[in-house]
Amino acid sequence: MRQEIMSHFQPTQMVDLATCDQGQPRLRPMTLICYEGRFFFATGAADNKCAQIDANPRVEFCYLLKTETNTGYIRAAGTLGKITDNAMKKTIADHATYIYHYWSDPADEGYRLFEMQIQQVLYLKPGEMEAIVIDW
Repeated sequence: MRQEIMSHFQPTQMVDLATCDQGQPRLRPMTLICYEGRFFFATGAADNKCAQIDANPRVEFCYLLKTETNTGYIRAAGTLGKITDNAMKKTIADHATYIYHYWSDPADEGYRLFEMQIQQVLYLKPGEMEAIVIDW
């Protein structure tokens, strides 16, 4: 099942990422970066979501799956950890080159990279009525 779920991901895709701000959910579209079976998010260090993640690293994303006639989703819950290694930040920027539209140097203090450690996935296949729960 894990392989089937992973087959839906491209190197980058838009997802909705939920964080928490003092008990209030905050949802926003973000680019999910998939690299060697790992999941990353890049953002600006001054963004509100960085303070929210620092205060509570538990997050969830929802990735909508579409066919011609049906929809489904992949929801993944876990924690985000800040990546400080500049070599890894460069590797991800080279993989997801849109990052260079915002930061010319991976060592830029304004470039914040997070890796998601997924703990659970809810997978609703397009056209199905019930999601499958998978401990990741």
